[in-house]
Amino acid sequence: MRAAERAIEAVRNKYPNCTVEEICEREGIEIRRREMGDDCDGFFVSGRGSPVIFVKNTLNYQQMREVLAHELGHHFERVLDSMLSDRAFRDNFLSYSCRKGESEAAVFAALLLCHDLSDCESYHDIMRKYDCSKELAKLRMKIEQSRIYGGLSHGFLEEER
Repeated sequence: MRAAERAIEAVRNKYPNCTVEEICEREGIEIRRREMGDDCDGFFVSGRGSPVIFVKNTLNYQQMREVLAHELGHHFERVLDSMLSDRAFRDNFLSYSCRKGESEAAVFAALLLCHDLSDCESYHDIMRKYDCSKELAKLRMKIEQSRIYGGLSHGFLEEER
């Protein structure tokens, strides 16, 4: 987890006080809203041209912001890959996702969008403070608890508080 925090710190140092949209703009990433199926809210494409994040056109602003943050995690994946060890992703908590890259992007998004938890005691507080989804807030609380208690295997998050 410390490696992911270092990666986020590098992004924050490069783009202090920037929104996810501003980070995309400064990184030269085009954002395109389009129709997508129920199983996909967004995806990142980089190749011959400039990178593009496609976002489902029916998402509200909160959902779009979370998708952009997640897809930015994929954009910065090269940095994350060099910083994160495979050992960090053997943890059961992070195995919720089918791919290491998806776990990395989810952690990246949670750390990017919900950076200061000093006045948050529950995921409900995080949801209110950062106007984020329950899933993102719970992930961010779990990351913070793992930092405090030294591991991800304690199972602190209850379904409801």
